[in-house]
Amino acid sequence: MTRIAIVTDSTAGLPYDLFAENHIYEVPLNINWGDDESYKDRVEMDTTAFYRRLATTTIMPTTSQPSIGDFTAQFQKLAPDYDEIVAILISGDLSGTVDSATAAAAQCREIPVHVIDSRFTSLAQGFMVLEVARLAREGRPVPELLQAAEAMKPRLIAHFFVDTLEFLRRGGRIGGAAALIGTALKIHPLLQIADGRIEVLEKVHTRKRAIQRLLQSVVNRVDPSKPVQMGVVHADDPQEAERVAALVRETFSVERLLVGELSPVIGTHVGPGTIGLLAYQHV
Repeated sequence: MTRIAIVTDSTAGLPYDLFAENHIYEVPLNINWGDDESYKDRVEMDTTAFYRRLATTTIMPTTSQPSIGDFTAQFQKLAPDYDEIVAILISGDLSGTVDSATAAAAQCREIPVHVIDSRFTSLAQGFMVLEVARLAREGRPVPELLQAAEAMKPRLIAHFFVDTLEFLRRGGRIGGAAALIGTALKIHPLLQIADGRIEVLEKVHTRKRAIQRLLQSVVNRVDPSKPVQMGVVHADDPQEAERVAALVRETFSVERLLVGELSPVIGTHVGPGTIGLLAYQHV
């Protein structure tokens, strides 16, 4: 049986306790604070330290993709133990991570590497990683894994709301939400990742209403009576995330529920107070 390693990046936000059994490996993006400080996402700066600093800083952090060398080092490290690598990464419209991985794969002579642009990030990307890893454990060949990943894209859901659009604007990831800039000082825009970009679902004026609409937006896309994988993510708001998770359990037939904090790289672009709901349902 072909030994297949699954490589992803830190924005997927998967719990590390799922890595070993699924042969998953992570290449982190970078958080840059000013001209002199750079940290590996989820490795050299954890979420607690990041959000504490973000709340008081006068210098806003920026982010950057892993280098070609970062991916090359990871691929070479895996080569002795695996026959092929499948890399499932953050949307190419949100980051240059896919470009770095593709360049590293082209230079890699030790092992075949297949790069997939997930067209998502956070746990929507993570669900693709877990599904492809499951198929790899079953002994499915790489072409089947690539086809399965492609087939998942229309069925993945990534909806979220933010307290302010300012962080998305500063980071240049605002996409279709740019139309909302200046329309209202206190709204909680309900957003989605669609075709790899951030787009507007609707404008909501209170957090309570935003949570209601967040849940309804996913109900409209899946069959709540059938098993569905769900993720609830937050940016420095664990209590709200747990309340949303409780509503998810009441509303959906949950096959798997992951609750976690957005990585510092994602938090840089969405800002504190963000809540996201991710979903994947088999046909």
